[in-house]
Amino acid sequence: LLLQTINIMIVSIIGPAALAVFARPTALTRHIHTFMNKFTLMVTPTTGAMSASDDLGEIRKLYLNTTKLSFAFSLPALAFLFIYGDLLLFYWMGPDYALWPLVMILAAGQLLSFAQDTSIRILMGLNQHGRISIFAFIAVAICFLILIVVVGIENWQLNTAAFLLVLPLTLVYGFFVPLYTCRKLSLNYGAYIYNTLFKSLFYITPYLILLTTSKMAFSYGYSSVAVSTFLLAILVTLVIYFKMLLPANSQKKILIKLGFSSTIK
Repeated sequence: LLLQTINIMIVSIIGPAALAVFARPTALTRHIHTFMNKFTLMVTPTTGAMSASDDLGEIRKLYLNTTKLSFAFSLPALAFLFIYGDLLLFYWMGPDYALWPLVMILAAGQLLSFAQDTSIRILMGLNQHGRISIFAFIAVAICFLILIVVVGIENWQLNTAAFLLVLPLTLVYGFFVPLYTCRKLSLNYGAYIYNTLFKSLFYITPYLILLTTSKMAFSYGYSSVAVSTFLLAILVTLVIYFKMLLPANSQKKILIKLGFSSTIK
């Protein structure tokens, strides 16, 4: 509802051509959101099964682990759009669509809401999602109306529309819903943020540095350096994820399949 309202306002205020430009980076981020929705789909029935035995500690572990993995998956994808999104749109749609600030706002502004989809899934499994869903709907609408009053409806730009989309979602689904979930699980919010967002950011720091270096090399015309640095960023991230996110038994199984069984005790 929020997105379609903004689309209608873009057509009315800026024009149909602007909507086409806005829709392309929105579609790219929506693919990431779709993946995260499917990734967290099984959290609800798993939580429901755990709640039958009143095992709140295991539900807390499930919440922390799945949210950490959600950040681990969404951060690289959104970071790629943040850094390389303009080039992707340039080669996909042409120079008129390659608006880097617009892609940056949409990519960075939707991280917290995308990666914390597990919050509402956990609440659904606990059958505690009714009130917070109503609150979220009302809160998003109120935030949107307040922002409309602040920015007005004249002299709109596509960046304005992007902010109107990401700010309500970030405030409600990036902060309020996770806070509510932590309260229901008797989980310290600071510990939750540390174990999910901050740890994931630490794991992905080399990726961000290498990807930024790759983009700079490409901008200066060093295409071979850009490609090699980009591939190195992927390789380093895979190694870090392998060591830090996979359970030890899964690591051993993968190493055995890769032919390293002789080095495993």
